[in-house]
Amino acid sequence: MGQALAVFAALCLPALAAQTKVAEGTAARFDEGVMPGVVANRLAWGDVTRDQVDRAAGFVALLDCGQLGRFVWLEQGERVDGPYLVTDCVAEAHRPLWKEWERAVDLDWAVALDWDVVDDVGQGFTVWDGPPYQGTQAPGYRRQARSRLR
Repeated sequence: MGQALAVFAALCLPALAAQTKVAEGTAARFDEGVMPGVVANRLAWGDVTRDQVDRAAGFVALLDCGQLGRFVWLEQGERVDGPYLVTDCVAEAHRPLWKEWERAVDLDWAVALDWDVVDDVGQGFTVWDGPPYQGTQAPGYRRQARSRLR
């Protein structure tokens, strides 16, 4: 019985674990054509792998440089999409502005188009370190179309 319970726990408990909120606030975007160079640099510097790039639904920048090379999921209202690969972070000189603007995330151009964050800043974004809904998914969940960077 003990071994069966251990196997059950190993298989099921990770799916029940709550995800961590990485950031919350507004979303803006990179200009069109900028992110491919960022991704190429991150690949060259070993911050991300080709496999990660291929698996990513798109690419984002966060305030926290410790998130480079990790996958995150975005939520706004009822919509949840991911996984997005963190390929950039905020330079020290720009950190006060991000905090003043309550910026959570910068989106690559294709992702910004999909989230309708092109002409204006997006409000009410939450960035998660994993899918925020386990088991049953959020009502608006859909796997984001892959970015056009490949």
